[in-house]
Amino acid sequence: MTVDPRDAVPATAPRTVPALLEAQAVARPGAIYFVASETGRTLTFAQLREGCRRIAGLIARHGVAPGGHVSLVMPNGLATLRILLGAMSAGYCVNPVNLLSQPEQMRYVLEHSDCDLVFASPDWAPTVREIAGSIARRIAVLEVDPDAARVADERDE
Repeated sequence: MTVDPRDAVPATAPRTVPALLEAQAVARPGAIYFVASETGRTLTFAQLREGCRRIAGLIARHGVAPGGHVSLVMPNGLATLRILLGAMSAGYCVNPVNLLSQPEQMRYVLEHSDCDLVFASPDWAPTVREIAGSIARRIAVLEVDPDAARVADERDE
């Protein structure tokens, strides 16, 4: 396998998620980062950086404190990717929940993960809302199409 030297990260470069995203968005803004296998939709490094910033703002507007926890109950997709990387790049702890979990297992994970916000795909949102409602602390549930180009209430930051 040959590695393109443009893809190599210098040894002195920062190795955090936001630093890596920023470095690639500056160096190769139009380069494709992601291709959706089912739809063929693409996401460039610059689009990913901007999407991550919007997701970080969305999470903060939902009351999640810096360093707080968010969970994902979603299959793979464009929105799933942006939520995962956006939350991590903003310093949130991200907990992807196994979609093969039984409701009681999912309840245990959500209760013990300290999450304040759950992103759930439309097919999982009713179950997640029911589970979240049975947990003593408040857990917000945001329904998101995993392949959406933008999440509801996502704003330019």
